[in-house]
Formats: sequence, structure tokens, C-alpha cells
Amino acid sequence: LTAPMNQEANANDASLNGSADAPFEWLTNFRSIRHLVLPSRIINRSLSSSPSKGDASESSNDGRDAVSPSSELQAVQLNALHVGCGTSTVGEFLLCLRERTHDRLLRYAHVVNVDNDKHALASMQRQWENRKPQNIDCSIGILDWKYLDFKSDESCRLAMDGVYRELVHSTTPLSEPGGCFDLVLDKSTLDCLLCAETSVVAQFLCEVYRALRIPSSIERNPSYDNSESSSSDALPASWGGVYVLITFHPADFVERLLTQLPGANWHVEHEVVRREVEDINKNWVWEVDEVNYDSKNSNTCMKKHMPCP
Repeated sequence: LTAPMNQEANANDASLNGSADAPFEWLTNFRSIRHLVLPSRIINRSLSSSPSKGDASESSNDGRDAVSPSSELQAVQLNALHVGCGTSTVGEFLLCLRERTHDRLLRYAHVVNVDNDKHALASMQRQWENRKPQNIDCSIGILDWKYLDFKSDESCRLAMDGVYRELVHSTTPLSEPGGCFDLVLDKSTLDCLLCAETSVVAQFLCEVYRALRIPSSIERNPSYDNSESSSSDALPASWGGVYVLITFHPADFVERLLTQLPGANWHVEHEVVRREVEDINKNWVWEVDEVNYDSKNSNTCMKKHMPCP
């Protein structure tokens, strides 16, 4: 997905970044792009079908279709990578996001923020530790910050290969690291890199493509993975990862850039997003942002509540 911006310069932008440690959002706020990263849009499969009789009560290898014994809803847990995060709070908003269907609860359970500014990473991690819920009974997922310089393949491997192994629960070296993230979110990082050398842009896009989840034709539940299982025991085809790019550049330019990347096979969509700028309060308190998904008319109903008393 690409989302070219239709926006005018805002003289108040500088006031949002009162200090080097203050949260700051490039281009637009999370609310304006929220509809692009809803889990149901990322998954791209039918949400109205009930879980098959082969669904297990324990997590599968990648943790996407686990069913919690203490809940009536099937938990679908996604992974997100926020590239060039800086002092953005988008990663925190992704972790807060929940989407509820009649039988499933969709959420981002692991969000990784990467940037080449170590000071910004340390500052945002420190601020998150101060405002996240301290009640250990609250399951809020995992939010990480990692140093990564896309100019260096060595830096990419040092930062990401351990994450890839963790997400696939593997202790052995991966022959082809990657394929673990359902969402890679980029707010103008590619725009900045386009001012650098072509090789840097290629390195960046290759790493983004490597990180995206690889779709499979059919997944079978391990408990029913035998030749006698009927076709009804098979889980639906898994989804592929989505690269959501928020950019100033024209859609046709971005599409050529992506589709001409050697070895890549992109399906590109785009839409114009209206810019929204707001002051980000450093004292913002974590809360769940829940969406009710209506599979009949695709409408959503938003509500917010604190996760813990």
C-alpha cells in the first residue's frame, strides 16, 4: 500500500518538537492512517468464517491463530515493524489497537521500532516504560526499539536476525532470515533515503521486502496434519505482509520504484490521506483502542477503555 499525502506546509510543525526528546510525528498523525493498518485490512481474508474444528487451544509456531482457553474469542496476533521511527509514538498506538469480530480478537502483539538515532530510541523506550501499565496482569504485548542503519547490511543482520529467530521460535540459524512481519510501516523514511545514494534505497527496500510475511497457499493445524484429515480441517490460506508507505511522492513514481526492485513481487495500491497534525502529549497514558468489526457491512465502531483499573 502507498498513501501519497495531499497536504500544505504547516507553520506549527516546529512547535510539536519542543525538545529533542519530545515525541514528534512526521507528515501526519496516527489517526489519519489508522484505517490503513487495521488488522482486518492487513490479514486480507474472510473474517466472517468460524474457526475450523481443527483449531488448537495452544499457539501455533508463529502465534497468529492461537485460541486462549480463558477467552471465547480466537486470538489472531500480528507483528509490526516501524522503520525510521525517530521519536514517533506510532508503535505505541499499534500496540494499543484491537479489532474485535464475532469470534476473533485481532491485535498487534509484537511491534519493533527501528532507527539509526540511538538517542531517540533510548528516549522513547524510557518514556514508554514510564507510561505503560505497571499491572503485571495486563497483557499488552511487546514493544521493542532497535538500532538499525539501513546503509549497512551488517547492521540489518545484527538488528533483525535475532528478531526473526524470536518470531519463528527458532534457535538455529535461518537460511533465509525474514518473512515474519505482517505490517511494515514507513512514514517518510523512504522519502529521506531517496536523497541518498541509489544503493541505500535498494538496501532499504530489500530489507523491507525480506521482513514481510510470506503468504502460503494452505496452512494445516499441527494437530490435524495427517493424510486422513478432511479439507474442512485446513485453515484458510495465510496472508502476506503489507508495506504501508506514507510519502510525499507521486503514486506512479513509488509504484515504479517498488515494482522494478529485482526479485520483488509487489501488489501496489494507493490512496490520498488528508494530513492531520496534533500536539503529542508526553504524559499520554496507554489505553486500548478497540474497533468492532461488522462483517456484514464492513462498518467499524470505535471505543476506548483503560486495560486495567
